[in-house]
Amino acid sequence: LWILCVPVLQGENRDREKELFKSLLKNPGIISTLAAIILVLTGLNTRLPAAINITMDYLGAPTMAVAMLVAGSRIAGTGLKAVRLDAWNLLIALIRLILVPLILLVLSLLVWKAGLAGPETLLIFMLVNIVPVGVFSVSLANKYRASPELMAQSVALTHVIGAGTMLVWLLVLQKMPFFP
Repeated sequence: LWILCVPVLQGENRDREKELFKSLLKNPGIISTLAAIILVLTGLNTRLPAAINITMDYLGAPTMAVAMLVAGSRIAGTGLKAVRLDAWNLLIALIRLILVPLILLVLSLLVWKAGLAGPETLLIFMLVNIVPVGVFSVSLANKYRASPELMAQSVALTHVIGAGTMLVWLLVLQKMPFFP
């Protein structure tokens, strides 16, 4: 997602996309995400020594706090504009809080019917995808100078609206056949 969204947010031209792609592959977030995916898919994550797991826990623990600080400072800096009801922010909220979960619910039902995943996996998958725009997106927008104020507004608005939509989605999920 970072690779696809950064050029759009920055308004990059086609000449710089290759350069940007290379720089994103050197990004610690990308590298650690790819490493984690490889470890999980190969099953090596269960065989790592405790010292490595503890070290990774210590290194990863502050990321949420830092992301919250960056997002909070941007939201505070925008003042009352933080919860802005313009067409762009409402479109982001509609896509993130309604359209994405709806598409993924249909996908989850298809996966359930095909017997490709258990109920816990599908429920976790859906719970992760009904939440508002993540605060880390503000940090990424800040790093790549890609409208951090707009991202802060999107985070604030989707969190306000998300309080209601998450409740509705939880009620919908309780009616699904994969709900335990």
